[in-house]
Amino acid sequence: MKTLFMSIAIVASLAFSILQSTQQEIKIRDCRKTGETDTLTTAHKDRDVLVNRVLKRVTNKNAYNINVYRTEKNHLYRHVTYIVSDATYDVARYTWLNDSVISVNVINSVTSKSQSMKMLCKGKLTGALR
Repeated sequence: MKTLFMSIAIVASLAFSILQSTQQEIKIRDCRKTGETDTLTTAHKDRDVLVNRVLKRVTNKNAYNINVYRTEKNHLYRHVTYIVSDATYDVARYTWLNDSVISVNVINSVTSKSQSMKMLCKGKLTGALR
């Protein structure tokens, strides 16, 4: 019985690790003209990731608004950070490194130029990790 329980626990933890480390790819939405970035939490679920291209008005550079949604204690939190760049990106790839840290890589699919960051998403805390 003890061996069966341990076997189930090992298989479950391996499946959870594989699920977490799976890289996802999404298109970056261009919101420079409309300014609409879909920030309502009611339209999203736990672990949703949305990347919007917006214009950084002060510097006139591209800014990539990264939104990550996490559920904790029955509340959906929206975590936001930005990547500012002269480069143009059209695709984002992300991987959950653990329950509260995500790695996001924005990519230009033509030139293969990219920029990456890690983001902390825990309760009311949001932070870019370098």
